[in-house]
Amino acid sequence: MMRRSPPRWVEARLARVLGPGLGSEGALGDLVEAYGRMRSRRPGLVCDAWYAWQALTLVAHRGLGREGAPRALRATSLAVDLVWAVRVSVRKPVLTLGVVLTLGVGLGVNTAVFSVLDGTFRATSWWGDAERTLVLWPGHAFTRGQMSIFTQEATAFETLGAYRMETYAVDAGRTASLSGAVMTPALFGSLRVQPALGHGLAPEDAVPGGERTVVVSHGFWQRNLGGDPGVVGTRLLVNGEPRTIVGVQGAGGTAPGAGTDLWLPLVMDPRDPDFWPAYDLVAAGVLRPGADAAAGQEDLRRFCAGLTARFPFFFRPGYGQQATVRRAAEQERALVRTPLLLLMGGTLALLIIAALNIGNMLLARAVERRRELAVRRALGANRGRIIRQLGTESALLALLGTAVSAAVAVPAAAALAGLFPAEVSVVRSGWTTPAVATFAALASLAAWAVLAGVPVASFLVGDRSNFRTALRPRGSPPRALVVTQSALATVLLVAAVLLVGSVRNLQRIPLGFDAHDVTAAALSPPADFLLDRGRLRQFQERLVEAARGLPGATAAGMTAAVPLDALPPETPVNVEGRVVPVGEAVQARRFAVDAGFFEVLGLRVLDGRVLGSSERGGLPTAVVVNRALAQALFPGGEAVGRRIAIDPHAWDRFIPIVGVVENLRAGSLVDAPGPAIYVALHEQVARETTLLVRGESGPAGIGAILRNAVARVDPAVPVGSIRPLEGIVRDAYGTAWVTMGLLGVLALLATVLAALGMHAVLTHHVARQRREIGVRLALGAQRAGLVARIMRSGVTSTAIGVAVGWALAAGLVRLLRSFLFGVSGLAPWAFVLTATAVVTAALLAAWLPALRAGRLPPAEVLRAE
Repeated sequence: MMRRSPPRWVEARLARVLGPGLGSEGALGDLVEAYGRMRSRRPGLVCDAWYAWQALTLVAHRGLGREGAPRALRATSLAVDLVWAVRVSVRKPVLTLGVVLTLGVGLGVNTAVFSVLDGTFRATSWWGDAERTLVLWPGHAFTRGQMSIFTQEATAFETLGAYRMETYAVDAGRTASLSGAVMTPALFGSLRVQPALGHGLAPEDAVPGGERTVVVSHGFWQRNLGGDPGVVGTRLLVNGEPRTIVGVQGAGGTAPGAGTDLWLPLVMDPRDPDFWPAYDLVAAGVLRPGADAAAGQEDLRRFCAGLTARFPFFFRPGYGQQATVRRAAEQERALVRTPLLLLMGGTLALLIIAALNIGNMLLARAVERRRELAVRRALGANRGRIIRQLGTESALLALLGTAVSAAVAVPAAAALAGLFPAEVSVVRSGWTTPAVATFAALASLAAWAVLAGVPVASFLVGDRSNFRTALRPRGSPPRALVVTQSALATVLLVAAVLLVGSVRNLQRIPLGFDAHDVTAAALSPPADFLLDRGRLRQFQERLVEAARGLPGATAAGMTAAVPLDALPPETPVNVEGRVVPVGEAVQARRFAVDAGFFEVLGLRVLDGRVLGSSERGGLPTAVVVNRALAQALFPGGEAVGRRIAIDPHAWDRFIPIVGVVENLRAGSLVDAPGPAIYVALHEQVARETTLLVRGESGPAGIGAILRNAVARVDPAVPVGSIRPLEGIVRDAYGTAWVTMGLLGVLALLATVLAALGMHAVLTHHVARQRREIGVRLALGAQRAGLVARIMRSGVTSTAIGVAVGWALAAGLVRLLRSFLFGVSGLAPWAFVLTATAVVTAALLAAWLPALRAGRLPPAEVLRAE
């Protein structure tokens, strides 16, 4: 026969500890009665463990009030309240765990997002004075020749300079590829972080023929140079040539760009072969005191007009009319401002939904405890004592939730910052700032207010009535909770669905090439390669041949500009037989590629052939054009065999067109492909090149052995980033891809939480109305009608929430306009689809409690009541 009473030895010891008295006998009787009810439903071992825990907490509570208890504990009732708080929490472990995890994840995610916002918008900048520093003509590169002229003529700037990012092979015990910035010394002095050892780049470092110098990052100094304080003045092999280390950058100084380890002086040498033709510099300057952005804009406009007047055969009239300036702080954050603000709004909405769910769970527990609290009031406990006890219980839950949030927030912030593409690498977290600590503290206090407010409000409502009324269940399900949750879930779903539609439209845009299973490895040949074309050509041919022999590789080729990653420069095109001035000629993007480029990208040949290995001269001997240029130059005619000139310095030197290929997207997904020509890579000096490899094993398999292959061909050539071409295409979607993914996850979580909230509300409502439901069934009410009535109550509240969410989404969707492509912000299908999803989730959430209510046996319900 099953034992219905607790172990006698535990009961006897508990009675001995508690001592005689009516209160002790009542407590023992309550425990025995509760044990008997539990024993009928659960295994004996679980019941015995529960009884032992209840006995321990009861003994601890009783012992704290005795004379023999420690004075620090006996002097305050806080310890008593805390013991009872632990006891109440353990009594409902599932509820406690649900509250703590929901609160912890909600607070952690919001703190992570806020830390990224704070670190990105307030605590960091590349430049010492980001508000006075301007980026000139964002998205447009300058040549060193242009910068020489601009620096001499500009009047609005205190400091004016330029930089470019490169990859270098550095030998510090072992060869490694590191990211570096080539900068004018004056611009280096404008960086926010300056060297902690030695000095920065000096004007004498940029003199042609002067000593070759380098500044290394704090991280590289510690990792590779052992943190040696005497490193200044020593030599470091960079791309095979020795450079003198003149400084060690301060900790955290990795700009411009994330992960910069080297800074080299930009030498303005007019004898350099790419002094005029290489558009590879980003121009920036610090305004002089009293000047504003408009003055900088006027300097840039005057400079562009001067280029047109001096070099009419290079620059057509109106050149530079689109040139603008932008403050550096705004430029750094422009791509991430809206996504992060949207993400912050989404996580706040998710936290509100989670808080409502927590409030509903606590309300259910408060209603269950209403009998207990009413009894305590009837036995003489004052209102303040009970409110303090409820506050202590809530504080315990808030502390546990805050601990979970701390464990969630740090990795979540790092993961969030790592999601954004490389061009927005300014995204970072700012855990050291006081604002993040203040936000976390305020969020925890707000959570405690919610956790304490719900049970206290429920107690006060019950305390206003008499004892009998306080024990009687009443009311209808809290519709406001369901409406609010449904509205917030609808807003997030509408935003996510619109972004999904936009990204799908972007994915449908024909690229003109096949990016699947293609790996792109960035290469930076040393400077002496650029002066020896024979050596450069030999290296490129050997590398492509080695790449074709890699396991799983099916094709390989090289290019100076990867489509959708780098936009090649424009060149004028002159047709033999109808010569036009350079300023009026058709402009075409000039791609420098090898023979394997067309094969590795699957670029379709429409007529003729592609470039072959025979194009090896010092000057272009043949070109391939795209369909857009062929139609612009020879509408309705054959392009293959015609001759064009593409060098403004040799406007009468014509070379034949040997093939026409399909258009490909070069600079932007949303802009239509423009005219383009393809010249042999061997015939043009390219400072940066990229090796493209197509392999059946995918980018991960080929990328793992690609660096070794380059090192075997020539260890002096550094390998930069190795990325799948599909990732480059995805980055071309901009931050719309990241925003879509993050908002999609938030919307899914919000919908699930809203459904769980409705389920909890209706389940609690059914539990409170068991007697009424039993009476209705006993009097002949139809079970199907009762089920439909309960489901209708939940779905009606959801429908109201969806309507409210539609109104909110229609007003907030304008924030998404910059991310939408081919999708209207008020697309009816998005709103209908969202409503269908939310209402379906509501139906599923309401079905189980409604079905449970319909299956209640009336006789047992009435007998139990």
